[in-house]
Amino acid sequence: MLQYLGRLLALHSAGIAVHYLSKTEDDTCWKDGLLVAIDPQGLVLETCDDRRRVAECLPWASLGALRIALGDDG
Repeated sequence: MLQYLGRLLALHSAGIAVHYLSKTEDDTCWKDGLLVAIDPQGLVLETCDDRRRVAECLPWASLGALRIALGDDG
């Protein structure tokens, strides 16, 4: 999975639109954002919080699922 995500990031330097399930301690919910970085520790996503753009750093254990649109849709 890391290789696949890395290849996508290499093709789309502005980030990849994703829909992800965040399993943080106080909230489990689906969010929309941009995947901007990956590493062995987890993912960095750009998302909105009260209309502000913020970075959300999720360790792999806090990521429940990740949806990536394939083709021209995303």
